[in-house]
Amino acid sequence: MLLLLVGIPLVYTLHTLLSKNTQGTWDEASRLKGRMRSEGWRVQDTVDNLAMFLLNSKELPRFWPITEKAAGIEAITARRSTPMWRAGSFVAPSVGTHMFFTIELPQRSDGSEAEFEEALVRLDDDGDLTYEGAGDVPAYLTSDVRRFLLEWPGLQATHFWGDTITYMFDGKRQDQVERIKTIEAKASQIIRLIPNAAWK
Repeated sequence: MLLLLVGIPLVYTLHTLLSKNTQGTWDEASRLKGRMRSEGWRVQDTVDNLAMFLLNSKELPRFWPITEKAAGIEAITARRSTPMWRAGSFVAPSVGTHMFFTIELPQRSDGSEAEFEEALVRLDDDGDLTYEGAGDVPAYLTSDVRRFLLEWPGLQATHFWGDTITYMFDGKRQDQVERIKTIEAKASQIIRLIPNAAWK
């Protein structure tokens, strides 16, 4: 009898506490999504394949900073922006949390379009860049482009493919809306550093 008197209130209290925490998390996620939509962004809770969403492609990249078949969360599209961009996050206990931001380079006034051969550039713990790709280091990775990548705090890797550039950052949960807006403001600055040879 004593066990019932103590046990039932304890179970009820635990249930109430857990329910409040779950509700709080739900409310926070809803508020975040609402703020994102108020910026004019289209938001999806999840996407089956983050790489294909970010690259707006039906093909998987060969060189991608995480597993190329990974699903994503908080997938955002900003169609009204120039350049157009997409963002999303990846969470896994074994890998950690990463945030991705992809820009699609706009056509130039002469009608030429960016055409990058695929390349992945990582920033290692020593502050150096390492290159992964099918051949030699592409000509578009000039000293100016490399300096731009090296001087961006929090940047972990950059992927070039077709007319897209994807940046990968640590996934620290800050004010996500303000963080994305800060990244958006800087991400396109690389365009003026891309040499003419990359435009076809």
